Amino acid sequence: PSKSTENAAIKSDYRVNAPKYYSSMPIETWLRNMEIFGKCSNIDDSKLITVAISNLLSGDAGANIIESLDDDEMTDWTPFKRNLETSLGQSDEFYKNQFHKYQRGSHSIGLYAVVLQIKTQQKVKF
Repeated sequence: PSKSTENAAIKSDYRVNAPKYYSSMPIETWLRNMEIFGKCSNIDDSKLITVAISNLLSGDAGANIIESLDDDEMTDWTPFKRNLETSLGQSDEFYKNQFHKYQRGSHSIGLYAVVLQIKTQQKVKF
């Protein structure tokens, strides 16, 4: 196969939309989504940061975060990401508390599934 045929097979017209930032979403999740977007779109760090900043501007804290970025954080993804995780991320203690809120005491998830199934069968009589 010719070189142009190989490139045609690799090139794709599919476009991935940049993930939107919502303050209700953990910043770590959004940053991971942005990294995936950057890899799929084959864009460099500075362009990825520009897209990320434009998404941050739509959020409540966006303007404040942008003002806090230095020159290095505006061109290199790693310090940019670190700044956002520090500024907008939750502490480890927060996630531990969230996890404990959703635990079901000493019962396992499997036991709750069985109880739910039994209750459902009792309500629906054939």
